[in-house]
Amino acid sequence: MIQLQLSAQPWLRPALVSNRSMNPSKNNLHSIEDKFNRYWNDRNPSVREEENRAEGGYQQFKRWDWFMQQRTYPSGNPINPEVLFQAYQQYKLTQPSNRMNRSVANWQPVGPAAVPSSGGGSGRINVLRVVPGNNSVLYLGTACGGVWKSTNAGTNWTCLDDFLPSLSVADIAINPRFTDTVYVATGDGYGYEVSDGFWGGTYSAGVLMSPDGGATWQATGLNYAQTNSEIIQRLVIKPDDPRVLLASTRNGLFRSTDAGASWTLVRSGHHYDIEFRPSQPDTVFATDSGNLLWSTDAGLNWSVRQSSLCNGRLSLAISSNNPNRIYVLCEDANFYRSDDMGLTIQTLTSPTGANLYGYYDDVLTVSPSNANVVLCGGMNIVKSTDGGTTWAQVGSSVHSDQHFFDFQPNSGLVVYSCNDGGVYRSANGGSSWLDISHDLRIKQYYRLAQSAADPYLLYAGAQDNGTDQLSANAWSQVYGGDGMDCMVDYTNDQNVYVSYQNGAMQKSTNGGLSFTDISPSSQGVWVTPFAMHPQDPSIIYAGCEEVYKSYDGGLNWSVISSQQFNASIYSMNVAEANPNYIYAATLDQLL
Repeated sequence: MIQLQLSAQPWLRPALVSNRSMNPSKNNLHSIEDKFNRYWNDRNPSVREEENRAEGGYQQFKRWDWFMQQRTYPSGNPINPEVLFQAYQQYKLTQPSNRMNRSVANWQPVGPAAVPSSGGGSGRINVLRVVPGNNSVLYLGTACGGVWKSTNAGTNWTCLDDFLPSLSVADIAINPRFTDTVYVATGDGYGYEVSDGFWGGTYSAGVLMSPDGGATWQATGLNYAQTNSEIIQRLVIKPDDPRVLLASTRNGLFRSTDAGASWTLVRSGHHYDIEFRPSQPDTVFATDSGNLLWSTDAGLNWSVRQSSLCNGRLSLAISSNNPNRIYVLCEDANFYRSDDMGLTIQTLTSPTGANLYGYYDDVLTVSPSNANVVLCGGMNIVKSTDGGTTWAQVGSSVHSDQHFFDFQPNSGLVVYSCNDGGVYRSANGGSSWLDISHDLRIKQYYRLAQSAADPYLLYAGAQDNGTDQLSANAWSQVYGGDGMDCMVDYTNDQNVYVSYQNGAMQKSTNGGLSFTDISPSSQGVWVTPFAMHPQDPSIIYAGCEEVYKSYDGGLNWSVISSQQFNASIYSMNVAEANPNYIYAATLDQLL
């Protein structure tokens, strides 16, 4: 049984439990990093993410931390996340429409449009919804790439708008009567929860609505400035009355009775999942930080149905095959089932093998045609066919870190998974899966490098999805993990350098077919910088806690900046005009 005790996360969880203040002073990056570093000071995080999950998710924090370091002032206070969107809106107001539509540069995408071969992924996806009554039309929301639509069941995808106020999407809801009416909850709902109320993801700009199948978007009455530090976790529409919507947020449960024009706070506190009872949607179930809630008047009034199930995120699943049965999955891996609409509840076997990362991927769904068939997801996917009594791992071909499951309406066999690598569909209840992520250009690349001899030979390191190679117009993954900085020998592009977290540097002498570890002796920052001598490619540099230099392509390293730096190096370069000049920078100084 997996037991992820929240007490094992002292740097992370207690501050969140005791303090939900949106005070900007709580959002200072330096103070958050200090708390994290003090906790990890005498611990050694594993390269394997699943081995760090009980400690609060080392890799998840580091990804978010790197993202925020580029978006804070030297003081550590974050910039206004809306500045680019506001500038774009101002530009539209001041420029003629013909100038707005004119191409000003000859840019074209190079991909990857197709999913890279050899185990590559397309990028993190948070949610997918099937249009009621038309299984060919799908909408999906990404962690950082906006809203996408398919009209042929995922064979092809189209980006609906690159200029939403937030390109992170937490949830999507579709009007069951007028299916061109689509609602989107913006913000990265389950990015990463960090200390003192600060969120490890993109904040929400509220709920948006499209009346025309995603062609245009407009704000609803539930809208925020991203500086409000708000997150929407779940968005649902009442099946028999689409004027009624419910949204769970970190600051309350909100309800609309006029199709989103106005909203009322019906319950305070951090809320997570919401599920209408099939065939009787006036009864609604929801979760807050540890309790199962229910309402018998379509979400207007709420009471606690089961209390103290855990301390954190709870996910729900209810099958139309047996609407009295409710499954509840907690982020600490405790699993519950009620067969009488929550009146009584029993603790069942924890979904062994799922490897939950706590809050990050606490995913649950149940078949609409068989209430005994349940899927649970963390790093892996596990399935139960006996109502949660026993579990077996399925979906070995699916990318790790699950963020969303759902069965196709009225189908007990077709089910979708959204995860760190893309979107997958199973036609047999989860036994086997097909990657349908082609056409999605949503991958988050950290660094790229290009061959001097072949402009169409590229290497690029991506968050969650390893290092990709573009060669002969085809993309393939050449190394796993989180792909970071990379270099190509400008005299021989068979010599390739790639890396993963904290300066773990790898070298290939056969164009990426195989790699050997050549890491320096000390760690660097999350994305450790490397550089190559502009006149002698066998001389390379690595920026760790000091500047390292190798004269033999990484076989041997020596420190050339002993005790010059008081912090790790974030950026480094060698002057082409005079390679004796080497520049390296920390967050606080340039040497």
